[in-house]
Amino acid sequence: HHANCSRHVGVHAHAGPRPVASRFWPITGGEGEGPSGGRWRLRVDRSEVGSGTEVITLHAQVLTGSAPGVSVSLDWHFPDWSPEVYVLLPGAVYAGNRFPVLDTLYPPLPPARRPEDPDQRPRITRVPRLSAEPGWSRLAVPSADPAVPAIGLWFPAAGIGRWLLTPAVNARGVLGYTLEENADRTAATLRIGSPCVREFAYEMCQDRGPSPDRAADLGAGDEIVLEVREHVFPCTSVQALFDALVPLRRAAVPAPRVRADIPLSAVWAIQEDKFNRENWVEPAGYYAVGVEPLRSRSIHQDWQAGWVGGMLHTHALYLRGHETSRERVRRNFDFLVREGQAPAGFYYGVLHQGRPHGDRFDDFDAPWHLLRKSADVLFYGLATLRVMEARGETPRAAWAASLRRCADAFVRLWDRHGQFGQFADHHTGELLVSGSVAAGIAPAGLWLAAERWPAAAEYRRVALAAAAHYDEHYLQHGLTNGGPGEIAQGADSESAAGLLESLVTLAEATRAPRWIEAARRCAVQLSTWVFSYDFPFPPETEFGRLGMLSAGTVIANVQNKHSAPGLCSHSGLSLLRLHRLTGETFFLELARDIARALPQYMSRVDRPITFNVHSVEAESPEIRHLKPGWMCERVNVTCWGPGEPVGEVFYYSCWSEVALALTGAELPGVYAQPDTGRIAGIDGIEATWADAARRGLCLRNPTAFPAEVRLLVETAATAARVNLAPDYAATLPRVALAAGEKLTWRWE
Repeated sequence: HHANCSRHVGVHAHAGPRPVASRFWPITGGEGEGPSGGRWRLRVDRSEVGSGTEVITLHAQVLTGSAPGVSVSLDWHFPDWSPEVYVLLPGAVYAGNRFPVLDTLYPPLPPARRPEDPDQRPRITRVPRLSAEPGWSRLAVPSADPAVPAIGLWFPAAGIGRWLLTPAVNARGVLGYTLEENADRTAATLRIGSPCVREFAYEMCQDRGPSPDRAADLGAGDEIVLEVREHVFPCTSVQALFDALVPLRRAAVPAPRVRADIPLSAVWAIQEDKFNRENWVEPAGYYAVGVEPLRSRSIHQDWQAGWVGGMLHTHALYLRGHETSRERVRRNFDFLVREGQAPAGFYYGVLHQGRPHGDRFDDFDAPWHLLRKSADVLFYGLATLRVMEARGETPRAAWAASLRRCADAFVRLWDRHGQFGQFADHHTGELLVSGSVAAGIAPAGLWLAAERWPAAAEYRRVALAAAAHYDEHYLQHGLTNGGPGEIAQGADSESAAGLLESLVTLAEATRAPRWIEAARRCAVQLSTWVFSYDFPFPPETEFGRLGMLSAGTVIANVQNKHSAPGLCSHSGLSLLRLHRLTGETFFLELARDIARALPQYMSRVDRPITFNVHSVEAESPEIRHLKPGWMCERVNVTCWGPGEPVGEVFYYSCWSEVALALTGAELPGVYAQPDTGRIAGIDGIEATWADAARRGLCLRNPTAFPAEVRLLVETAATAARVNLAPDYAATLPRVALAAGEKLTWRWE
């Protein structure tokens, strides 16, 4: 018993996936007849491994007879439960996912909603969740579903937090997490079982799919071992629950491996060639999101403003590209001004074959605009103009004027409603769907506008007010949501990444503790979407065959049940900038992990990625591989629907390439601080100090490709005091390393 909680251990019998009987033994263990006739011995070992942390290991063995269709579990019963308990499964469940549900198939849209409507709760699809309606409630997920195999609970009335962490898999496969509430929400039971046996499984937007789970069939001498690490601690806020996970996120899983197949400089050469060969559209003069033949089949594979392309990969191409790429970026700006801006000042969400469309999936002619897209264009467009000017180029006046019209549209929206909302009418600028953090990056874009046009005080005013609104109404409640345009308003990492860009921008500009602390909280919440371990892909799958590593991949949202290569669609530079501000190594390590994971998911001539030929129709039956430079967003560690097998991908070229391009353009290959000893090989290059005085770096290229490594070496004091210049990466020292080469680089 601890913090008004009791533990039980039990064996559960199953008829197929459905539980039909169970029997419990005291936690001290014992022997007895199981529900299917065999005789069992249960033993629970407990060991303290730190203040407030206990490792609980259940050994459940069949002594005699047989035990078909069983699983074992450790159960936690909470007699003082209430709907106010915050439930967190990293990357899967936020605030219990306890929100009103839309009964819809993919792709869902939230209903139109005005800011004055009384019910402003987010609307979500039928993901695993606790019910927002009265009555009995249960959520059930496999342990591979969360980015960190763990369950967090915050009991506000008691001031107690609890983290329960497990391996993602054991000898019996994935584990099962089930949280069940009674009808009046006064008590709840959390069950962690092995193997995972659910009554129903999740399929896209639906939670009543047939369960693929199977219980274990055991004979005499067979054993199931289940280990849970429990951490209980004083907890006075939802943020304290998130903070407590940071040192624990790898406590119950094997340490991730380091994979260095190809350095970022070699990746860049492949990507730049691919973008110019397959994404460039003549004679219109823009970089499309997708490639042919996918572009002809789907309007979303053509031009999209922000989110998955638009002015995001153009920023990367101008930063690191050759002159052909930079000239095409200029033409892309011309296209944006000429074709892409709607009457309200926002940008059309989609253009397909010269015709503008909205972002309403069931009616592309409706003037719905996902505000995240214009916010992305505003920020990255102004960032590109800053780089141009840093290089002595004068941007065309029409480009800046177009971006200023967009900034003005956001100001009008804010002044009218006191929020940006999620969707607006691209003709009138009127808010159509309120709520969410969809435009979380807008304050950063407005701040860049304020720096560009200092006399326009409204940009600075709205940037600060909007960032405070997002912090107070969302971040402090443990929820960022609404960034993707096809998940209704479920929780997601994309809005968190955009908001982090805004908060870090304000923190760097003002050095105000209020924004530094808000940025830190946002980054910690973002980290819960990042895989902390390497999932053991079955060896017969494509990812198993290629030895793919999942640590550092990022779950996009609670609806689309897969991880993905990269942040959608950012580099992680904001995490490096936050490390420089705060000195907290966790943010540097998180940026490194995300960057290192990306290149392995890019298909190459020397290592093509085979796709699941049954998932989509390729150009011809002879095609079996993703083309060089292509990346699929799927890192499937669970089977979450037909055509979504674990460890397989489909024929696709997507936004993950944008995230990888931005990573290669915005981040250094090695970051080092001689005074603190911190060092991070961000692009897979091995880096150590050359001597005890830290006056040089030993660099080794472990890949089969030549590398050109950009080095950022600075003191902690410089990092905390001096912001990175808009074009800082182009000014960094570069070291050429042949394949397998090792050398020492020194400075005075």
